[in-house]
Amino acid sequence: MVAFTLSSFVAQLRMSRQHFIVVEGKEDREFVLNLRTKLNLPHRTVYAASDMQNGFSHPKCNRKKVEEIASLSVEYGTSDRLTCLVDREFREFNLQRCSDKIGLHHVVNNTYWTLGHSFENYFFDPTLLVKGFSCLTTAHWHASADQYFSSHFDFFSTIAASLSIADFEVEKSGFSIGLRPEIFKLFKEINGATPSLDTAYLDQFINDRLDPKRASRHLTSFKRSLAAMKNTIPSEVRKFIRGHTGIVIFQASYAWCLAFTAPKTCDQNDIGSKVNEVLQASSESIFKQLLRSYLIILDNTPCRLQFSAYPRQFFLR
Repeated sequence: MVAFTLSSFVAQLRMSRQHFIVVEGKEDREFVLNLRTKLNLPHRTVYAASDMQNGFSHPKCNRKKVEEIASLSVEYGTSDRLTCLVDREFREFNLQRCSDKIGLHHVVNNTYWTLGHSFENYFFDPTLLVKGFSCLTTAHWHASADQYFSSHFDFFSTIAASLSIADFEVEKSGFSIGLRPEIFKLFKEINGATPSLDTAYLDQFINDRLDPKRASRHLTSFKRSLAAMKNTIPSEVRKFIRGHTGIVIFQASYAWCLAFTAPKTCDQNDIGSKVNEVLQASSESIFKQLLRSYLIILDNTPCRLQFSAYPRQFFLR
């Protein structure tokens, strides 16, 4: 893939008659390319802003780089040959009430926002996540973990969404990713059946890692969001989950489910080994598994995934 600067990409756009797609990062690009092939959609050359350097007003923010390219395409009259996809992040959400002000996909000229916070939100379906995570472990009892995780997916989603909002409101996006190795202290079970949050441990975790003022704001935001989410339907809750935070929280939650559902006859060392297969999987490995699962489910049952219709509109523009 040719490395562009802002000016060289705009120049190509002005000279070429092709239709281009620009997304934020390399994983976004792989997602779009695979989707294009799976759905047999029109060919478009897809570029990632993360591969473009120099000339941008905000060189460290891929979303703003994409939006700057889109703005220039409108200015130069080439917007009909360019389609852009950016993360919505927390734009046009009411964070106090945990409600979506838009409801549908938002389009500004030739730029599409993801329906949820990030492109990873397209993966936030229990069937998809189970299919992906179960491929990371050789545990012979993973079917029990699959069922338990799916049954309590709304609980895990609510935690991930509330943490995402709290991180954002204290300007520490991604802070809660640090909970991954602490997952066995964060969750506990009630009466041997239902998972619950150990709020005392979460308070301790946050207070140990943030200054007092910011820690107080984080905890207040988290508890407010957690309460508000009780009145929000599950499909809406998932929109509030920051992509990378959600992947990590769901990864750790599945590992917790694997440990919780292990047969009593299993050796503890073996359980720990199988759990670590999931817990220590790299983000690259997880992305590949989830992308593969997304495509399989989309192929077999096109209406199963909540967001499956959106990329078609994006490609057929």
